[in-house]
Amino acid sequence: MILSRSLNITLPVKKWSQICFILYKKIMLQVYHNGLLYNTVNITKFVYNNLQQQNTTVLPQEITIEGTGTMVPAFEQISPGVVDRNSSSYLTVTRLYVVDKSELANYEILRLFNEPYFSEVTRDFRVDWTEFYQPDASSNTSALVTPSKEPDLGNFDLRFPGNPDVTIDIPYIPPLDTFSLSMWIRVNTSHGEDATIFELDSGRGTVLKLQRRGLRFEFLFNCSNSTVKLSYPNVITDDNWFHLIFQRAKPNHKIHQYKHGSYMQTKRDLRLNVTMLEIHNCTIRIGDGTFVGDITSLNLWSVAFTGNMIVSLALNPGNAAGDIFSWKRLMEQSYQTSLTVPSTCRQRPGQFDIVFPEQNHNSISYISTSSSYLNKFNSIAAAFWIKIPSSADEFTLISYAVPSEVNEFSVHFGTTGICVYLHGNLRFIPLERSKLLDRKWHHFIISYASSNGILYCYHNGKLTMKDRGLAKSFIAKDGVLVIGAQQSRYNEVNEFIFQFTGEISQLQIYRRTFSQGAIRTFSARCSNIPGNFFRWADIPAGIKGQVRIRHQSECLKAKSGEVD
Repeated sequence: MILSRSLNITLPVKKWSQICFILYKKIMLQVYHNGLLYNTVNITKFVYNNLQQQNTTVLPQEITIEGTGTMVPAFEQISPGVVDRNSSSYLTVTRLYVVDKSELANYEILRLFNEPYFSEVTRDFRVDWTEFYQPDASSNTSALVTPSKEPDLGNFDLRFPGNPDVTIDIPYIPPLDTFSLSMWIRVNTSHGEDATIFELDSGRGTVLKLQRRGLRFEFLFNCSNSTVKLSYPNVITDDNWFHLIFQRAKPNHKIHQYKHGSYMQTKRDLRLNVTMLEIHNCTIRIGDGTFVGDITSLNLWSVAFTGNMIVSLALNPGNAAGDIFSWKRLMEQSYQTSLTVPSTCRQRPGQFDIVFPEQNHNSISYISTSSSYLNKFNSIAAAFWIKIPSSADEFTLISYAVPSEVNEFSVHFGTTGICVYLHGNLRFIPLERSKLLDRKWHHFIISYASSNGILYCYHNGKLTMKDRGLAKSFIAKDGVLVIGAQQSRYNEVNEFIFQFTGEISQLQIYRRTFSQGAIRTFSARCSNIPGNFFRWADIPAGIKGQVRIRHQSECLKAKSGEVD
């Protein structure tokens, strides 16, 4: 029995859209459009056997499929599988995948929409889009358009003061009881003038406004004829790109701020606990005559994101499109602005590897840096990629020491596993050494949360150990981090043994932990959100000895499919 169900999805004409169908336990069909949940249909028995487009208008689409069953594009077919290319009406499809498990979480769908060129290579596809293209004499590739005409419309920056303020009209938006304002921004700190970065104006006054005030941001929210002004200090720390989200969820009188995917702070005002009115004939303004810097991927949504979805947006700028305002509108509607194409945000600091030499008993090669964080904290996570040669002996990779404890947090790779020290307490993680000697990059995340005293270790995205035996205690501040060697005492490295030999990339240390889904995402790429305790881009300043930087990251090439 085949049960057919009709779903009405309004797609823009002559624009790419992402559609994702998830069939869950054959009783529920979820439909996602451009990364967000569009509709849910409860069914008792479902076999999805075709996709037909009845309209004669050209509707190019990017379609991502997940679920059991078979999917066959069937539009204007002369015979099964043969499309009439002479017809003025046809469906253009790219990146069509079918897998047998309904395991895509909402943040993964959003990430795949934001970065369509990035896919997890570990998935087993029932239908793999790459297999459609088989350029040999026996294959019929007449319907294929190569290379794909799928555009990358979000890949540009707005540079100020190269542009005046950019104004976009929006005829209607829903009440802003819930919203997420997301952007990538780079501020020229040598120009300290106060400036407006983003403003939403209803014609009767400002609804939302984001302003720079020196190194802090100020968020203005207009509700019930009262203007709430919230200040967020120390948002701007340097001249580099950073990802920023301000978010409010109903019912809530708080606005949360996230930087680089990590929660920073919440501001509360009881005047925010109101229902907003519908806003008509709205205007969005980006920049003003005094702002100096760059902006890309600025989007405004009428939804609040989960923590994993925020991490997905903070991985890279891309094609994410807000339902109230989409960054791609500036490109699609040819606004008279000076755009920097391609975006410079995608070439951020930190896209390098570090190579440690063979052990030398006459000198020690390592990296040393200190923490400027002033408070103790309750969680820590170290994420890194390593590649080691077959000749490598056991080594200490991470040694974080404080004046009262030399092994406050240390990671040591032995012959039969990994030794992790927390507050001087040892935990052993079994790991076959042969698994690391395949001349491939390996990803690790080792994390600890004092709230529950649990230590986690993930290898290539999979949980390898969960230890509940640690005492619940905070991580100490004012520490010194050494990479590639062991500290014998606080801020002292004088032992030749246990030096690291090999390559390391993207060592980020966070004052937080991550969900298993986010860790799976991290393990499929060699560029992640910067650490908010120790940041990879800052680490080369502490190089000692024969350690060298490789600016053309082999890890980045390997995880993007350029090399093995």
